[in-house]
Amino acid sequence: MYTPIPGLALLKSFQPYAHPIHNTTADLQLAPETAHSARTLVTIGLACAFGQRSLKTLKPEMFDPAVRRHIAARLRNGLGLNRTHLVLHSCNLQLRRMNKESQHLDTGTTSARNDFYGSASFQVPDSSQLIDLYGTLSVGDNHYAYTALIEKPAHSAMILRNMRVV
Repeated sequence: MYTPIPGLALLKSFQPYAHPIHNTTADLQLAPETAHSARTLVTIGLACAFGQRSLKTLKPEMFDPAVRRHIAARLRNGLGLNRTHLVLHSCNLQLRRMNKESQHLDTGTTSARNDFYGSASFQVPDSSQLIDLYGTLSVGDNHYAYTALIEKPAHSAMILRNMRVV
């Protein structure tokens, strides 16, 4: 089977057999109430980012300062002042697998857990879970994508650590 070489549009390399795809996250499941809380937290953040809620609803206990700064910058630049109805088309959740021995992501990479989004402003304790969210939404006639990172500590409320609207 010939597969394209990245960066070289006309060249292809020969692969003698197809590599099987392994689903490594099949055994990682979120509880329904955790998934609902994560979706609610992201929906509140998106509503604030598009001017449908006040910025004061972003409580410091539930929203990281990076999220509040990103939303405030969107509103300040006029990107979020569209007050038409926000429709969330998709919200996909994925529980991030952690390798507790090496303090790295379990994908085989060497990047540290707290450097994933380019910020070392928080340390993730071993007893907490990291949840990645991504999806699409539309506001009026415009369509957007978003991505978010939520930390779920063992015995406290969720914290939206990072959110970006593209």
